[in-house]
Amino acid sequence: MEVNFASGWNFWAGIKDMEGKSFDEIKGDCTIEKAYTFEAQAQS
Repeated sequence: MEVNFASGWNFWAGIKDMEGKSFDEIKGDCTIEKAYTFEAQAQS
């Protein structure tokens, strides 16, 4: 599976196929410079 971002977009969400996989398996050969998470219950 390949994920491409439209110009100017940098938001990504996981999908069911990624459940149970390690982060390294998901990211493949991508270089991730920064990553943030959002905790819905804490709204932060």
